[in-house]
Amino acid sequence: MPSVDGFFHRDFKIEEDDYNQLCRHFMRAYSNQVAIVTKSRNRWEIVDFSSGEYLECTDDVLHLVNWAELIQREEGSSVLGFYTTASRASRRARTKISDWNWIPARLWEDWDRTLRSNRHKGTEAFKMQGASGRSLGSHRNPDEV
Repeated sequence: MPSVDGFFHRDFKIEEDDYNQLCRHFMRAYSNQVAIVTKSRNRWEIVDFSSGEYLECTDDVLHLVNWAELIQREEGSSVLGFYTTASRASRRARTKISDWNWIPARLWEDWDRTLRSNRHKGTEAFKMQGASGRSLGSHRNPDEV
């Protein structure tokens, strides 16, 4: 399954049902570290779901994931996944992710429905205040120093 330097980057075969079950757990654990990848004007754009901020990525993330195959598989223009490692050289620099693990859209949609049925806001609850989509301004994490 598509992954860069993450849990699934191993020499073993994993069945789709098992992958889906693991993804359900990981997307809950990393719900504030979900990145949406979209192709726009012949370049890949990565946006953090929670903050709406554009992210950069390492060359491994950019070149080892078959983005076109994932977009085709999802039958859409974007895909989403979780990252576990991110860094930023300075406050003025963009955050750079070093890994990315695909979450099938149907699993994210199922989770959104589950959250909504329990009187939550759905996955929108994971967005930072003021982050309604891609933003031009900065939405710094309140934990940043």
